Amino acid sequence: MFKEMQWLAVVVMAGLISAVSSVKATQGENTLTRIISEGGAGSFVAPLDIAKGMELRVGFGLKINLDIQIDGPVSRFSQLTSSAGRLTGNEKMTLEAGEYRLIESYEVIAFSQISYFKGYDLRAREEIEREVTISAKGAYELRVDVRLIDAAATISGGFEGELTSFSEPLELTLTAVEDFDQGDVIEFKGEYKVVLQSKTALAWLEPPKPPEPELAVEVDGDWDLVINRTDLKGGPGSDLNNVYKSDPKQVLMHITGAKGCRWEVDVWKEDNEWLPQLALYVRTTSKELKIANNAQRFFSGKATKKNIELQFKLKGVSVEIPPGVYSTTIYYTVKEE
Repeated sequence: MFKEMQWLAVVVMAGLISAVSSVKATQGENTLTRIISEGGAGSFVAPLDIAKGMELRVGFGLKINLDIQIDGPVSRFSQLTSSAGRLTGNEKMTLEAGEYRLIESYEVIAFSQISYFKGYDLRAREEIEREVTISAKGAYELRVDVRLIDAAATISGGFEGELTSFSEPLELTLTAVEDFDQGDVIEFKGEYKVVLQSKTALAWLEPPKPPEPELAVEVDGDWDLVINRTDLKGGPGSDLNNVYKSDPKQVLMHITGAKGCRWEVDVWKEDNEWLPQLALYVRTTSKELKIANNAQRFFSGKATKKNIELQFKLKGVSVEIPPGVYSTTIYYTVKEE
């Protein structure tokens, strides 16, 4: 009595799909308001006799220094300076993808514009550290815009004064708290506060060139074939049909990344459970090939091709084959001719 036999063929996709990561136009953008406080002390020599209550109007110049250290796959150091209450600048650079550490060191200097008013410059400093992720290699520009938006000062000692409203240039009226003779050393101290509005960014200037698509092959589909007693040629006691064919469009093949070049497709199989009397064939619309266990040239073409139709044929089936599940895996590769 004939027992049911099953045969299973599996076709596995082969190939490579390339993907390109997106890149943001601006990375590491950072806008912050920073309040920097500092105390100081100084002195100057009275250029003439000074009576108690006498006012001395002192103008201050402003200077902003900024050092930016970029540490990561690429390291850079930038120094920017301004002789006014605003600092702007940019610097172009090429950065690799990766994690970066940005260290911003701010220094604000207010210095007296009176020649004899010495040793009383304000030097307020602050350092900010942060992490920035660069998602892809490319050309970037470090952009900096720092503004001094407010300042305050309180002076005490031989002269007293207070800066309560901010304007540029900075001017402060000091009042003598006692009488001084010409040549006296007048000492005083002060407390300062400056408010900076700072915006720094790494701006992407041009997109990184995406990698050229690689020549690749993809296949969609497989073939599952079940053979049983309904396939007997003449009913019980007869043999099975010797040949079986799949649908003409059983598997669809796609060739991608060809860029107009000529290519060829090789095919071979690796048996899982298989018998030597079973012969498996694959066919395009123009060529049929018996699939072996070593790579063979199947067909060739040019440029990108989609939906190449493949049909399979199985030969050598008979009742002499023990019932069971038989499977093989078919591999395809594509290469330039």
